[in-house]
Amino acid sequence: MLELWGSAREAHKPGGVIAMHKEGHRGIGLIILAAICYALLPERPILAALLSGFMFIQELPDKDQGISFLEHRGVSHSFLSIVFLGIICAGVGWAVGTFFFPPIASGLATMSSAGTPASWWGTRLATYDAQTMTFIGFAVGAGGIASHLLGDIITPWGLKPFLPFSKRSYRIARIPADSTYANYGLLILGFLAFGASIAAITGFL
Repeated sequence: MLELWGSAREAHKPGGVIAMHKEGHRGIGLIILAAICYALLPERPILAALLSGFMFIQELPDKDQGISFLEHRGVSHSFLSIVFLGIICAGVGWAVGTFFFPPIASGLATMSSAGTPASWWGTRLATYDAQTMTFIGFAVGAGGIASHLLGDIITPWGLKPFLPFSKRSYRIARIPADSTYANYGLLILGFLAFGASIAAITGFL
């Protein structure tokens, strides 16, 4: 059940809000990555590889702990942050789709014969134009932040996702953020999910 509570209740612990360990976040990321791989592989390996970039974005929100003017789990852990990183990554995606992928795709197509692996990659890479890469970039940026927030909203301290417009906090569970068992449990679950996904794709399962 979704729970709401005022900011005063989350200050009951000395030192303020406790961050979920990176192992817990990575475990959640691996579960999401497992779903992506299962849905896209082996038919669309390029798209799967591009979308996996969300794993690199995922840990950015907790960098607020090293910035003096930012509150941990403040605006860096909000919908505004999801949109902001999505737009930045969309711009990067546009640049890649405009200046980087086209010459590589063209080079692979001209230097290889039809039916070769290089030709196969070149043909598929050519479909990732500026518009497509803009959407993929946004998905990577927004998805990376969203996956991080998914980890934090299941802890007792929850999130304030509507900052700076509202300070109301939300949580959907009370998994201890600093629990070694919980964090490594999520990491192990993530590896198991990813392994099961790859096994299913390769026909092992």
